This record gives sequence, structure tokens and C-alpha cells, in this order.
Amino acid sequence: MIYSDIRKSGIALIGDLPWGARICQFYQTGQDLLDILIPYFRAGLENNESCLWIVSDSLAAEDARKVMKKTVPHFQKYVRKKQIEIISDSLWSARDGGSGRTIISKLDQAVSAGFDGLRFAINAMPETEAGKTFSWDGAGIFGEHNVIGIFAYPRDEFNAIGLMEVIKKHRYALVRNGSNWEIVKSSEAWIAKDALKRSEEKFHSLFSNMLEGFAYYKVAADTKGRPCDYVFLEVNESFERLTGLKSDKIIGRRVTAVLPGMEKDSIDWIGRYNEVAMTGRPIQFEGYSQALRKWYSVSAFSPHKGYIAVTFTDVSERKHAETELRVSRRFLEIANRHSNLSSLLQEFVKEMKGLTGCAAIGIRLLDENGNIPYRAYDGFSRQFHESENPLSIRTDRCMCINVIKGTCDPGRPFYTKGGSFYTNESAGFLAAVTEKEKRGTRNVCFRMGYRSVALVPIRAGAQIIGLVHLADPEENMIPRKTIELLEKAASALGVGALRALAEEELRSQREWFHVTLTSIGDAVIATDASGRITFLNPVAVSLTGWTRAEALGQPIGRVFRIINEVSREPGEDIVSRVLKEGSVINLTNNTALITREGREIPIEDSAAPIKDSDGNVSGVVLVFHDGTEKRRAQQALQRSRDEMEMRVEERTRELGEAYDNLVKETNERKRVEAQLRQAQKMEALGTLTGGIAHDFNNILAAIIGFAEMVVEDLPQDGQEVRRLKNVLKAAMRGRDLIRQMLTFSRKTEIEKKPLKLSSIMKETLKLLRASIPTTIRIEERIQEESDLILADPTQIQQVLMNLSTNAAYAMREKGGMLSLELNDCKLAEGEIPDVLPGRYMRLVVRDTGVGMQPDIVDKIFDPFFTTKQREEGTGLGLSVVHGIVHQCEGHITVESKPGKGTTFTIYFPKILEESGKSAPLEETVPRGRERILFIDDEEMLVEMGQGLLEKVGYEVVTTTSSIEALSLIRNDPSQFDLVITDQTMPDITGISLAREILVVRPDIPIILCTGHSENVSSEKVKEIGIREFLMKPLTKRELVGAIGRVLDADSEI
Repeated sequence: MIYSDIRKSGIALIGDLPWGARICQFYQTGQDLLDILIPYFRAGLENNESCLWIVSDSLAAEDARKVMKKTVPHFQKYVRKKQIEIISDSLWSARDGGSGRTIISKLDQAVSAGFDGLRFAINAMPETEAGKTFSWDGAGIFGEHNVIGIFAYPRDEFNAIGLMEVIKKHRYALVRNGSNWEIVKSSEAWIAKDALKRSEEKFHSLFSNMLEGFAYYKVAADTKGRPCDYVFLEVNESFERLTGLKSDKIIGRRVTAVLPGMEKDSIDWIGRYNEVAMTGRPIQFEGYSQALRKWYSVSAFSPHKGYIAVTFTDVSERKHAETELRVSRRFLEIANRHSNLSSLLQEFVKEMKGLTGCAAIGIRLLDENGNIPYRAYDGFSRQFHESENPLSIRTDRCMCINVIKGTCDPGRPFYTKGGSFYTNESAGFLAAVTEKEKRGTRNVCFRMGYRSVALVPIRAGAQIIGLVHLADPEENMIPRKTIELLEKAASALGVGALRALAEEELRSQREWFHVTLTSIGDAVIATDASGRITFLNPVAVSLTGWTRAEALGQPIGRVFRIINEVSREPGEDIVSRVLKEGSVINLTNNTALITREGREIPIEDSAAPIKDSDGNVSGVVLVFHDGTEKRRAQQALQRSRDEMEMRVEERTRELGEAYDNLVKETNERKRVEAQLRQAQKMEALGTLTGGIAHDFNNILAAIIGFAEMVVEDLPQDGQEVRRLKNVLKAAMRGRDLIRQMLTFSRKTEIEKKPLKLSSIMKETLKLLRASIPTTIRIEERIQEESDLILADPTQIQQVLMNLSTNAAYAMREKGGMLSLELNDCKLAEGEIPDVLPGRYMRLVVRDTGVGMQPDIVDKIFDPFFTTKQREEGTGLGLSVVHGIVHQCEGHITVESKPGKGTTFTIYFPKILEESGKSAPLEETVPRGRERILFIDDEEMLVEMGQGLLEKVGYEVVTTTSSIEALSLIRNDPSQFDLVITDQTMPDITGISLAREILVVRPDIPIILCTGHSENVSSEKVKEIGIREFLMKPLTKRELVGAIGRVLDADSEI
């Protein structure tokens, strides 16, 4: 039954009352007032109504409070809640002169505080003339608001006519008859009650059978009295049908409890309804309920302040149709607007994300190799993308592959007739499929935490070319209607994708044709079907004298003017003839082209039709070339008397051209073979150098060691010492030679060290003079003093060679000047952006070549950017130069102007020379008394090492076996103060031996020596715990110095 707002009156004679009831009481004593008003207000307090009692002189306000406190349970609680106010008539009149506006204000406060309405009573007095009722302008509020009122009149002030007038204006009148109260109902009230009953019955029938949903709500307030929610009071059957909510589950509950999260809806249901309830202004609107997943058309009004009545219909189907139409149009517009596939897919992803609200969306497209990578995506993590991007329909098992192959069964759950897969609850899907089906898919989406997942095929006609992947960690994010909508959108995407792919292929073909026609040696002019020029290549520009911009759109006859050289008549309009006949036509003999400057050039060749896919002629292409040279040859042949000789001469010329081409090809092949042999030699040199370095260094080690010992044993002023020192010099040169070869063949690491930049420049210039054409002059201005920098010499030489060869390339046609300058400079703070102040060596490489445009200058340091032909450069040279300069903590700048040349300026941080470093003083070799274990598999080196170390005081134990050395350590770990071991030995290598020794005695110092090993580095041996790493051969001073450093450091620990 519809909610009727029936309230308990508390008066037994009256019973229940509806809101809006007006009652009058005729009293004679103050007790008469208490008999009626005490139970009346008690019923209001107990039924969540705000109560207001306005008392007159016949009953003081304080007396009324005392009686209420004594007779009403928990009266003080109601007072603290401000649910009841008892006020004298004089104070009430002082507020607004007795107007009804204050009643309305009290009602607003009551509703805002969460009360159902206002119940009040007033001890009224008549005007001076008997028979007139109490004059009060608030009477109209009873028919519009949740108000019940009792008006108490003093009985003795009225005559019979006055009593009847008062009773007629109220629903009920209470009159004391002796010791009892009697109720008098006005005839107008009875008539109104019967009409109301009939109206209610009629309205109830309408309410129950109406197709629209109906709901009646009451506003709920927060602790501060502000409306924040609303409570279900009554709903009809259509409400249940349209929402799926049952009345017995929701009546009396707050809407936010029934539909959690609805306060977050963009439509702001609570705010809109509360505004209607508090202002009384009705509204109509359409809104989407996220909780119910439906669209509703809503009408809301307030029958009483703080209450809302709502009628609504479900417009989801219409909204879905509108959305489907709008989305279809939108996706078709996107598909038709983009010719670039990447931008097309990115906009589709963005649009689908906005449409569905899913956290992640991706588009996979099937390529010719069977792979289905994401061509566009948003929202997927990097980890997910790296895992799932490289899928293939040929090798992988995944639901994505099932959808693209079209093997989804639409008769089963989770699939649609359109071939899509979707689930809004991953756990439910996994529970519904068999173990075999689980093994047949990867289920990565579910493992990554996505609970709503959908895969929609992208179709182009009957062909599936990819899919749309939607995923979200929340459940119920992808309704089936959304899937059906996306299936239509995916069809538009498929058509657009195929068109974009076709247009990209067409652009590629056009570009290929353009490059081809631009590159060929003949002149080419193309026209449209009206004979206007649409294309001409550079050769045609050169021959006709018309620029491309000037010629495009011109009639062919204006640019391609031809005459017959013999008759001097205008040549045939072959373009019109080809357009008419649709066949290839050759130019007649003796045809000359009249250039824009008026020169005549003999030409020959043909015109051919351009046909579309239907075979219709859409234009003409003219192909011709300058026949001057051929004309001259013909004239020479015509002067010849012997036709056979002419043919022989022509044949000979052709054979000569063929021979020249053959010679060129042969020379080119020899050049390539020579480069290949050189590369193989370099590779062999590197392999050979690395292979012999170890053995050769061991030989040099023995020579240097024994020679040093012999020198020490001989008189220092003898001829033998001088000769042995020459032997030592030669051995040291051999050591340096091996190191240079290793560096050259990259068998050793590149490392920065102090070097004289002027020396590297002079060495490089010697190489450049031999490789740069003689048309290019080289000018050098090199400062040789104080030019030390910290760098790798090979890398610096690479910088010079790259910059110089690039400069030579820029001057290859006309020659010019290559200038190399070196000087020192001091840069101030901010003189060059991002460069620290200080002293620098400034290296300048300048050429007078063709120069570069500003947009080219901005890109020259980008990897793989080059202005050279494909076979002439890789685009890595200047990128490498830039990297080397920055490794040296330097800075490089470039200035260039077209036609003026290019200047590269490099600033290398300068390092100071240490005084006396060029002529080191002879130092005394330190001596020692420690006990050393010396290990090397070469007996000669063991003997040399023992003799050399014992001469400076050390006690040396030697062995050629790494196994024996390990046994000596294990037997007595403390017997040695230091271990010196070779790296390359049979049984156990030096590094392995060091590890074993350090297990037995972690604190023992170890020095590792090697002639050469690609697998050993200083960093690696330091990580193991080896104190020093030395490269053979070593001088006595180097070896003893290393021993001293290790033992001194050990003593400090």
C-alpha cells in the first residue's frame, strides 16, 4: 500500500491522523489543556516529530515544562536533542508577530535535523467580536507541509455561532461535556475524508498497476543536520521490476546501504533528490546508475518538505541504441580520418578506454609471420607487455590465439556469437573450464590480477586480422552489451586498419616510383587526363628549363614544345594522341625540344598511357633524353662512305663501353677483395698477436731478468755492461712492440693516459696525406708545448681520421683546404654553455666544402644519421666522435654554412706536466728479508726470479708445479710472507691457485704475473683478493717495487 503519512495523535478520541490535520480544543481551565496536550506531545516525541508548544497566560510555560517532565519518560533527552520547545505566547509573538513564517522556519529546522515533521499547539484567543476565529496567516501551511496543529480556544469567549465557525475550519473539535471530552467532526471534514478515501483507493490502484517505477523517500541528515542520504519508504511493483530490488529488502533502509557506491555516480542522485526535498522544486532528468547498470528517465517532486516522490522508466535500451549509433559513427569517423596506422590505432585505444572505463586496452594485429604483437596499447604494465607482446598463432597457446583463429564456441558461456571472449569474474571462469582447457591457455591476465577480461576480434569482411584486448582489476567492468558494441566498433577498426595498411603500402610504392623516376638518366614528364603536368624529374627540369614548381599544373604543350627540325613545323601533339588511342607512341625522327630559354635540343623516345585498375587512361608519361650526342654520331656516320664501316664503328664503340664497364667491375671487385684480405689479415694479426704474446713475453722476461743480473755482477764502466744495456733496451722495445700490437688488434683494454696531442696529430697527418686527393690542400698549425691531455691515443686518432675524412668528402668535387689547428686556451665561466671553466687544448678541423643546412647540423651527432649514399657511410662516424670527446670530459661544437664549409672545434681538458718526469732519477732498488714462494711453469723464469730476488735480500722458495705450491702452503700456511705466481700454468691456473691459497690463509699477499691473458683483468684479480697484477716481462725495479708495495700495505693493516 502507498505510504499515507499517518501519524499517531496520542488522543484516544481521535486516533491516527494524517499530516496537515488541524484540531481545535475549547478549554475552560489549565487542566483542560494538560489533559489533551500532554498525550498529544508525548505521541509526537515518541514518533520522531519536532514539537512546539506556545502557551498563554492560562498556563505558564514553566508549569507546562514541569508537567511534561513528570509525565513524559526521558523528557530531558528530548530537550537535549532540541526535539521540543515550550514558549510563552508573548515571546512567540515577539519573534514575528504571530506570523506563520516562523512555523515554516521551525519545520525546515526539524526536517534538516532528521525529524519527520512538526507538531505544534497554540493557546489561541479570538478577536474582540465573538464568533470570529483566531486570526493567523499560517493556515495555508497545513495543506503543503508535514505539520499537525491544535488550536486551543477559551470556551467562555464564544457564543454558539462562534463555536460553529471555529469547528467548521478544523477537522476535529474537542469539547468538554461535564467530566468527559467529546469529539465533534465538521461536516466539511467528513466530506473531505470520504473524497480522500476514494482518491486514495483510486491512487493506490494506479500506483500498483502503473508501468513506471515509483518510490517514496525521506531525507536523512548527518550529525550536523545537513541532508546526506535518503531512506526508502515505499515502492511499487514496477520499481522492483525495473531495478531488481525487492521492497521487503529495502523499505526503511538508506539508499547508500542498498546501493553502495552510488554517491560516487556522476549524476549525483543524492544531491539532486535532496534539493527537490528541501526546495520543493520538481525536476526531470536522465541518469545512469553504476550500481544497477541501467539508464533511467526520472521525474521527482516533493509532496512534503523533506520527502521525495519519484517516478521513472528504464531507458537503457534507447540509451544503448543511441550510444551504439554515436559510437559507431565516432569509430567510423576515426577509421575514415586516419591514413596512418599508428595514429589510427592510438586514437581507437583512447576512444575505447573512455567508452568502457577499463584500466588497460590493447590492439593486436596479425602479421604475415603469424605474430600478433600489440600495435597500440595503454594501461598495461611494462612487465605484462614484455611477457605478452611476442605471441605467435603458430607456436603459442592463448585465448588471444583462439579468438584470432575464430575457434571460440558461441554456444558456451564466456563467448559471443561475434566470436568474442569475455569474463567479469576471473575466478568464476577458471572454475567453469576443464583442466585441459586451462592448460590450453596461458591465463597470464588472471595471474596479473585482472578480474574483468575481454577479447574482441577485429574483422575485415570475413577475415579476422587482430583483436581488441580489454582488462581491469575490478569485477563487472565489461557488460555483454559493451562487448556487442565493441564488436561493431572493431569491424570499423578492421576496415580502417586495412585501409591504413593499404595506404601505407601505396605511399611506399609511390615513394619508390618517385625515387626511381627521379634517379633515372632519362627525362620523365607525366600528365593527367586533361594533359596538365603532374610530375617531372630533375632531368626533365634540366632539359626544358622549367622548374618543377613552375611546370606543375601547366598544359603539356607549354612546357614540352617540340618542332620538326627539317620542316620547322610544330611537332605532333603526342599527348592528345595517346589519350585518344590509349597506346604507346614513339616520337618522329628529327624532333627537337624548344627549351624555355629558346635553345633547341634534339630528343627521342616515346609516350605511353597511364591506366587505372579498370584500364581507363588517366594520364600520359613522356620519356625522352637529350639526343645531341647521338645526333653528332649520326652526322659523323652519314659522312662515312662505307655503311659496313659505320656498323663496325658503332659496334666497336659499344664493345668499348662494355669493356670499360667490365674493367670497372673488375677493378671494383679487386678493390673489395683487397679490403676483405686486409680485414682477414687484421683478424689474423689479432689472433696471432694474442697467441704469441704470452710465450714471447716469457722469453723477454728471461732475457731482461738475466741481463739485469749480469749487469749488476760486472764492473759498471766496462764495455760488456754497455753492450748488455743495449740488450736490455732491445728487450724493452720488444715488450713495447707486443703491447702496441695487442692494443692495435684490440687484445687489450683501451685506457686513458696522459698523451701529447701534437704527436698524435702529426702521426695522423702522415696517414691523411696519403689518403686524401691532391685537389685538397692540408694546412696545419700545431702547438707542441704543454699539450698533454688524458685520453686513449687510438680513440684520438679515430676522432681525427673521422673528422678529416668527412671534410675531404665534403670537398671531393671541387677540392679545397683542410686546416688542422691545435692551441691551448682558457675558458671562463659561462663562455661555452655546459662547459666548466679552466684550461683546455683546442683542436680545430676546418674545411672549405659544401657546408650544411641548419636542420642537418642539428642531427649530425645522431646515430645512423648520414647525408651520404647507403654504400658510402653508416651514419656512425660523428656519433662515435661525439662519444669519445665526452668520454674524455671534453666538448665539441660545429659551425657550418651552405657553400662556405664546416668547422669542428673540440675542447679537451688540459693536464699539467709533472716537473722532472721526462728524466727520472735512478732510484735505489729496495731490499728485504721476507720469505717468498715463487711459482712459474718455466724453469728458466723460476731460476731468474730466484736469483734476482735473492740478490736484494729475500729468501726465495721456487717451484714449477702449482700443485706442489698448494701443498707447501697447506702443510705450513705461515712459512711464507708472500706468494708470486704465474697465471698460465698446467694443472692449476694462477687465479685458481690464489683462490685455494686464500682459503687456507686469507691474509697472505699474492702477486699474479702473466705474459698475456684475455680472461684476466685488474678488476677481476682485485675482487678475488690478489694484491698486485703485473704484465710480463718485468724489470727488476718493477718486480721489487711491487713486492715492496704489497708488503708495506700488509704491514699497515
